[in-house]
Amino acid sequence: MELPRRPRNCSGRYPSVRNREVFVKDPLKTTIPNDGVAKLGEPSTEQEWEVLRYELSTFVCKGEYERGLDKMLSSYLANLGKATQPAAWVSGFYGSGKSHLVRVLEFLWRDVAFPDGATAHGLVDLPDGIREHLRELTTIGRRGGGLWSVAGTLGAGAGDSVRLSILSIVLQNAGLPGQYAQGRFVLWLKQNDLFDTLKERVEADGRGWRAELSNLFVSRHIPRILLELSPGFASSEAEARQTLKAQYPERQDISDEELLDAMTEVLALQSGDRENPPCTLLVLDELQQYVGDNADRALRVQNVVEACSSRFGSRVLFVATGQSALQATPQLSRLQGRFTVRVPLADADVEQVVREVVLRKAEDKRPDLRRVLDDNSGEIDRQLSGTEIGPRRADSDVLIADYPLLPARRRFWERVLRATDRAGSNSQLRAQLRIVHQTTREVADDPVGTVVPADALYEHLYLDMISTGVLLRGVDNTIREQRDGTPGGEIRSRLCALIFLISQLPTEPGSDTGVRATVETLTDLLVEDLRAGGASLRASIPQLLEGMVESGKLMQVDGEYRLQTVEGAEWTAAYGSAYARIIGDDGRIANDRARELKQAVAGALKGLGFPQGESKTPRKVEPHFGADAPQTGTGAVPVWVRDEWSVGAKAVSDEARAAGVEDPTVYVFLPRRGADELKKALASYEAATEVLSSRATPSTREGEEARAAMESRQRRARAGLDAAIGVVLENARVLQGGGTEVVEGSLRAAVERAARASLERLYPQFRTGDHARWDAVMKRAREGSGSPLEPLGYEGNAESHPACSRILASVGAAGKRGRDVRAEFRMPPYGWPQDAVDGSLLTLLSEGLLRASQNGRPVTAKEVDGAKVGATEFRSETVHFTRLQLIKVRKLFADAGMQVRSGDELQAALAFLDAAIRQAEAAGGDAPLPAPPDTQHLKAMKSLSGNELLLALHNAADRLREEMALWKKAEAEIRIRLPRWRRLTRLLDHARPLHESDGLRGQAEAIRRERTLLDEPDPVQPLLRETADLLRAAVGSAHAQYASTFEAGLRNLEGSEAWRSLPAGEAGSIRAANGLSARPEPGLGTAEAVLDSLDRTSLSEWDSLIVALPERFARASEAAAKKLEPQAFRLRRPSATLKTAAEVDAYLDELRAEIMTHIEKKRPVIL
Repeated sequence: MELPRRPRNCSGRYPSVRNREVFVKDPLKTTIPNDGVAKLGEPSTEQEWEVLRYELSTFVCKGEYERGLDKMLSSYLANLGKATQPAAWVSGFYGSGKSHLVRVLEFLWRDVAFPDGATAHGLVDLPDGIREHLRELTTIGRRGGGLWSVAGTLGAGAGDSVRLSILSIVLQNAGLPGQYAQGRFVLWLKQNDLFDTLKERVEADGRGWRAELSNLFVSRHIPRILLELSPGFASSEAEARQTLKAQYPERQDISDEELLDAMTEVLALQSGDRENPPCTLLVLDELQQYVGDNADRALRVQNVVEACSSRFGSRVLFVATGQSALQATPQLSRLQGRFTVRVPLADADVEQVVREVVLRKAEDKRPDLRRVLDDNSGEIDRQLSGTEIGPRRADSDVLIADYPLLPARRRFWERVLRATDRAGSNSQLRAQLRIVHQTTREVADDPVGTVVPADALYEHLYLDMISTGVLLRGVDNTIREQRDGTPGGEIRSRLCALIFLISQLPTEPGSDTGVRATVETLTDLLVEDLRAGGASLRASIPQLLEGMVESGKLMQVDGEYRLQTVEGAEWTAAYGSAYARIIGDDGRIANDRARELKQAVAGALKGLGFPQGESKTPRKVEPHFGADAPQTGTGAVPVWVRDEWSVGAKAVSDEARAAGVEDPTVYVFLPRRGADELKKALASYEAATEVLSSRATPSTREGEEARAAMESRQRRARAGLDAAIGVVLENARVLQGGGTEVVEGSLRAAVERAARASLERLYPQFRTGDHARWDAVMKRAREGSGSPLEPLGYEGNAESHPACSRILASVGAAGKRGRDVRAEFRMPPYGWPQDAVDGSLLTLLSEGLLRASQNGRPVTAKEVDGAKVGATEFRSETVHFTRLQLIKVRKLFADAGMQVRSGDELQAALAFLDAAIRQAEAAGGDAPLPAPPDTQHLKAMKSLSGNELLLALHNAADRLREEMALWKKAEAEIRIRLPRWRRLTRLLDHARPLHESDGLRGQAEAIRRERTLLDEPDPVQPLLRETADLLRAAVGSAHAQYASTFEAGLRNLEGSEAWRSLPAGEAGSIRAANGLSARPEPGLGTAEAVLDSLDRTSLSEWDSLIVALPERFARASEAAAKKLEPQAFRLRRPSATLKTAAEVDAYLDELRAEIMTHIEKKRPVIL
């Protein structure tokens, strides 16, 4: 069914020129044989040859099509002879001409000849570069192997076996059955020259060849005839049938090797030479659809391509197509490494094809057409003006090429085609070729200047849209029912169709074209006769639209029209009921209005803040809603908001005036402006919201559209409500305490100005602590500077500074934590910046007017950084400390070897006391050392803090200095005398065997007992010397006795006959084994040498060595004698077999002679 058109107006400046005359090909005399659809495969009928001729002769080798052919052909030629051949990937949206491009490449590859002698190379209008590539390819093919192409579609239903699917395409393109078993069987027949005869015999028996081949394993004719043609194939028909089943089984999948073997045989069949396969193009159309979201399939495709590349080298070129670029999906990205030649197609390529194939203009008619279009440029420029797809500067370049389509309408069609093709199955190129060709035919007999109206697209899409669910049958009926024979019925039907098309365009941010079904847009898009213009349409269409709204066929929302549905009417009725109820409920309206006003004011003042003073202390306002006055102690400027629906303007003014000029409150009064509009907008918004929240999620398309329409109504109501609220806020009055009105350009600006003025009222003491350099004060206080307040320009005492004096008084002797001090002076009447509070605290701390502690541990200003101020406890000092006293304390620290910076005295005081206690502990110890000095006075000082501690150190400085000197001297003496004492005790231990040491040991014990090690003169040194002398004599005597005993024993040993008879080297081994070696004379020059000698060999060990010497010499003599005893010899004779007495006698004679040889040498024999 076709929507009617209004009668054409043939009058104008060019009545004799019809649209059909401006085209190179008369649209009424031409058709598109393939309906814009490119199908891969070899033509077999006359009609299919004609389709192929059309496709080749109309192929537009420009843009990405030209670049794509160049990439694929040049890459193939460049890589011939190399190890591998890069595969190509052709991508583009559905319908961009991918299949068309690869189909043309397939027939150009082998330069297909037509029945009438025409060739593919001759039919296609090709650039010189492409022709040169094809000539080179043809030359290579003639040199050997020839040229062959394979093409097929791997659709989603191709099965899980990638190998079988690809092999099936190869087999079919070779004229073989696509099934693996039948294909291999026919291939075998052809290789053995049996195919033609077998086929003829089967058909001669009255059987169909394809049917018999499909039933190969149960066929009675094929095995019988095969046996007749090849008797050696089997011994019987039954065996032949079993052999066929075994040799050519049906398979669910095959291995890579089986695939490659089969392809090798097919390629050999094409070239006639197994060693020289043809240059082969293998096209896999719609590979992306086959892969889908199956990563395993993508991997298997990659493996097959790599396997073929490995087997056939660079002779085979794989070309695959898909809608997306390889990197667009995780599955396709697996193919990137193999498909490296990328050919992307775009919108511009589709547009170019349409212009070349369908809309190409005759050159002699272009000037006339240009004049008509230029004369009516005003009407053309109105099309979709102000939208994303409206007129553009570049349109003038394609205006003639697109005619009778207008560029803006062409873009509108493209967007609609994509929006309605939700399944992605409608080819853009096919659809545009078909629709543009048919709509061009519809205006072909009309005068030049008659263009295709935008609604013409509906007639060519409605069946597809119904089948895909985009268009509901009821909506289509509504559109067609408008053509009821009444005046304007035709236009009403066309308006509804156009409204539906516009409603399909996306409106989300980023994809919104801005096209809306308004009166202006609908009228512009329906204009057909550019010369007559749209005056009559613009006069009649508004009334037609209003009539359809009143009859319930359309919905009007803010000037935009939508088609009404049955379910949409139910939603509209529910909205009307809710609206009537809400607008009649004054209590609800009042509550909702108060809520909206509160939200609007809060939004208008959101984030409102500003700095105050030199310190730029941030301030904010705090809106307050309600009848009770706001609090003023929160730290923010209170803004009291009331409206005229609850209180009169005079009452607000009187309250502000009565509050006085000291009141920091800002008074905001919202007048009752546009009350009715606000009430209606509020009721509309709440009604739409209520309907949306109360109804379940629709399960039908009509319900979804109804809900979308209600959501749109809700948004429009929200916009109207916001506008009404905006009117109230624009007329709001802002007053200060005392009644002065503040007037600015907006509520926010007026409130800000009033709030700035209120700061002086809210923080009257702010100036006392306001300064921009408090950060420098904190830095100087931490560094111990003598005048931390100098950056403020203040040179007096810290306790006299206004801010410091107030904080000192606030802290007091009871003390406060830093966070509490901050909180107090951050609030009115001070409002000081935190740096002012922290700077004052640190200044007072560094000047000794405050003391501070953290977790009970005293800290200095240096240790209190910004993060720790809050947790630090401050207390005022009760003891005051002068700088002269502080200098004396610093000198005490310096005498103790401490370098102390100004401000670090308290921290240094604790470190000094710790060092003094350690020094005292090092001045004594365990006996024989004296007991450590008493340090109670030092520990008592550690319990003090602040100025009290420094004062205690000052008062005890002389005593501490003297004590530290004595303790240091004692520590030095201990380092000398304690090692001597330890040597003495070790020597006395060695001297225990000597009774002469008893007296010396008693004197040492007296030193220990009386702890007199540090007495003068040194009590240890004489004892050490006497003990060393005693032991030196004892060791010397022991060594002399050992030496004489050793020498006597050695003389006796060396004089014995056995010792002298020992072989060379044996004597030394025996002496070493028995520990017979001379002992060197020990070093006994000093007490330390005597101690080392005794540590190696004590007196008792000397005695043992001397006593053991005679025994050791005796063992050595005995060992020498044993060495001279004869050694027995073990005689080993080979085994023998003795059979006679003579053999026994001979054997024994030989044995006796050998034994006697050893006996004569006085060597015992062991048998």
